[in-house]
Amino acid sequence: MDDAFKANLATGYKIAIKDNLDSFEVPMTDAVINEFDIVNFFKSYNVDVSVELNWGTFTIEIL
Repeated sequence: MDDAFKANLATGYKIAIKDNLDSFEVPMTDAVINEFDIVNFFKSYNVDVSVELNWGTFTIEIL
């Protein structure tokens, strides 16, 4: 996972928490990323999420 995508995940998460949302979306990049990469990224910060891929966008639900 590249640094730009990680930054998008972190920014989306921060905005969702600030706005009291239970999910947020992040656009896909050219890098090969799957749902497990995103789940493991958040697990490293002790945050549980579920991820769904929808037409070029990852929808990330904060559990």
